[in-house]
Amino acid sequence: MQDNGPESVDPRIAAAVKYLKEEAKVAKIAVTGYCFGGRYAFRTGAAGKGADVVFAAHPSNLGDAEILAVDAAASIAAAGEFVSFRGFFAAVFWGWDGLEDYGSLTFAFFFSFCRNR
Repeated sequence: MQDNGPESVDPRIAAAVKYLKEEAKVAKIAVTGYCFGGRYAFRTGAAGKGADVVFAAHPSNLGDAEILAVDAAASIAAAGEFVSFRGFFAAVFWGWDGLEDYGSLTFAFFFSFCRNR
């Protein structure tokens, strides 16, 4: 995974977006990703990165700053045991300082948002 960080993946995605817009004349781009790809779906939804809609399922390594940078319509499906940013959502949407302990129950959510659209 060390060779697949943003410094190497972002340029590949940018090239694909450029091709779709300039060569294929695609007007709107929707990006989806699972796990590793979920982070990059969201990164592509930041202002000026090309995506109009993003969806991620169980995204890994997706940081709070990457979530806040999204300018596209966006949606995340995830379960708490797998989500590194669950504290962010708990604090923002429920005002929690941390997650409650529900025993064997998992913290699961499906969240959609749209800003500036």
